Amino acid sequence: MYKIVIIGAGQLGSRHLQGVLRSNITASIEVVDPNALSINNAIERTNEVDFDKNKLKINFYQNINEISKNIDLCIIASTADKRFEIIMSLLVVSKVKYMLLEKVLFQNLSEYDFIEKLLSNNSVQTWVNCPRRIIKEYQDIKYQIDQEEIMSMNVIGSNWGLACNSIHFLDLFNYFTESTSLNFNSTGIKKIIPAKREGFYELLGTLIIKDKIGSNLFLQSSNSIINNFDISVTTKNKLYNIRESIGEIEILNIQKNEKEKKYFQMPYQSQITGKIIEDILLKGSTGLTPYSVSSILHKQLLTSFSDIFKRIQGNEINHCPIT
Repeated sequence: MYKIVIIGAGQLGSRHLQGVLRSNITASIEVVDPNALSINNAIERTNEVDFDKNKLKINFYQNINEISKNIDLCIIASTADKRFEIIMSLLVVSKVKYMLLEKVLFQNLSEYDFIEKLLSNNSVQTWVNCPRRIIKEYQDIKYQIDQEEIMSMNVIGSNWGLACNSIHFLDLFNYFTESTSLNFNSTGIKKIIPAKREGFYELLGTLIIKDKIGSNLFLQSSNSIINNFDISVTTKNKLYNIRESIGEIEILNIQKNEKEKKYFQMPYQSQITGKIIEDILLKGSTGLTPYSVSSILHKQLLTSFSDIFKRIQGNEINHCPIT
């Protein structure tokens, strides 16, 4: 029986829990969160899933010291400001084989290399949950654009969380291009606003990222009543317009001036976690981004964000208050 621990029982952590319950493994699951309301929420989410109680056992704790001493897989779904301390505490009380981390990883740049070394020293194989690269429709696009260089990728919309969600699209850009050495132009970010979660902030405006061969990632978020975004990917011969909200991909063959449409359903986290943990536990691997690669992307992005806070607010910061 596998030992799975989920740290953080809020909105995302409880969806991970549902995904584990829908998997085809036999496991003892431990859910940890100091907040009693979050624990109650996770219990309610558990009751929404019909699962085999003979194969899956669940315990809920409010103290990390109560968890098992040997863990096969730990999913850390806390906010970014708590994740560093959680990993430090976790590896003191338990030996962990595999780890899955939510993003944004950390708010402080100095924590990335420290944690990477700590994970290596403790032989913890770790991935970061930016899941578009394991979704079939994006894998199909990747296969097609591998035949030619990507020229640009655009994410344009309103109130889609440029600060907290840019890493998802930077990760997707990396998946398409395999580029990790990037140049950031953040002069188009004009405004910092409070995020929905207290103590965190969001960014409005335009962020342009370019790799060494000239491919561009264009991220734009405006302030509008409607919360939405569309993704487009352009190569020399094709244009892919992706509208996740309605599950539509329009492919334009630029040379032939021909269009085709494909339809899909963007999966929820509770629908994909099961497959992720099965791959990790049964195969020792997953298509998600390894920590070492995601750390490189995160550090470049957070450096750009730090420059934005300094430029707009006029003061140096040692961490980026995003989650």
